[in-house]
Amino acid sequence: MTQNSGKDTDWSLTADELLKRNLDEYYPRIYRSVAAFVYGAGLDPEDLTQETFLKAYNNLDGFRQHSSPYTWLYRIARNTCLDAIRKKRFRDRFSWVPFRNDDKEYEFPDYHRDKTEVEQNEEVMLVRKAIASLNGDHKTVIILRDLQNLSYEEIAEVLNVTESAVKSRLFKARQALRIELTRLGAEL
Repeated sequence: MTQNSGKDTDWSLTADELLKRNLDEYYPRIYRSVAAFVYGAGLDPEDLTQETFLKAYNNLDGFRQHSSPYTWLYRIARNTCLDAIRKKRFRDRFSWVPFRNDDKEYEFPDYHRDKTEVEQNEEVMLVRKAIASLNGDHKTVIILRDLQNLSYEEIAEVLNVTESAVKSRLFKARQALRIELTRLGAEL
């Protein structure tokens, strides 16, 4: 089951109409995924999200209509983020100008618990730091499953792997996240 709000994509629409519909429907979800993926890397998720949709628009003919638009957009977003991170690492390594990381605050899902706002913010910051420290595969599967609430089937489609591979990666990613949270001093 795909998460495209139960709407079937109308492929008779023009590219502009299709992009507009997908922008309205998927932009917030793609933005949250991008923000989570590049958190702490000093990259602007708004720019990367816009770049994602620009690439999607320029490559509409490459969209395989048997998958959901979100799956296709997420793959483009992930690859855009990975490219931006690689470029930034290269620039940072060979730049004489020191990098200034503002650690901008990005909106993540609200965790409704019986805690004070300060405690919630501290907990969220620890989780963000821990997720940011994970390797790309672990970070991706955690974001898709735990932040975007995609099914195993949808994650398998996004990553082009089997559902059992998704479950295995998620298990390992959660172990790595638990270890990192413990290292950061989180109470589990």
